[in-house]
Amino acid sequence: MKKLLKITGAVLLGIVLSAPGCEGPGTGRQDEAALVASRDSILSEFTSDRLTDADVRAFEENARLKLSEFADYFNISTDPSLDTAFRTEARRMAGWLFRAGDERILADFYRDHRTCRISFDSIRLAEPLRPSAAAEYRGLLAARQTSRCTAGKDSTTAVDPATVEIIAAKTAKVFGRDTLNVWEVFLGDLRPGL
Repeated sequence: MKKLLKITGAVLLGIVLSAPGCEGPGTGRQDEAALVASRDSILSEFTSDRLTDADVRAFEENARLKLSEFADYFNISTDPSLDTAFRTEARRMAGWLFRAGDERILADFYRDHRTCRISFDSIRLAEPLRPSAAAEYRGLLAARQTSRCTAGKDSTTAVDPATVEIIAAKTAKVFGRDTLNVWEVFLGDLRPGL
């Protein structure tokens, strides 16, 4: 038992002695200045009036992912074998992928595909995001939409081309006590065909 205590004590002493110590006066001020500089850099990046080319590419990739997420949320929300609360939450989360006020797009899609399981593949950028209005960029994704629909005992599968509008726009977000207008990407109109 004494041997175990000595070994444990030696390990703890080694950890304490090898830990970094204070590096003198001013370190706290330097760290705080670096933190403020980082915060200001992030704020200027996300609240700027124009997107950089790198930002545009990142939002385009994010829009591709959101289209795949939409298919997942849609399938969960229309699966009658799942609990109603779970399905309702999935539908709400699908709605977050679209800009507020675009509930019609989602409602139309649900109406037209309520008995289907859908997936999107071969998602590609048909039109890159371009400035279209003050603090707004618009583009277009093209994809192949597979819909597996059931009606009673009958089941059909359709594979059709589809286009999806993508929108990068500034939205108000709350950060602590501040509200900032930051860039976010949303899905827009879901249309059949290319």
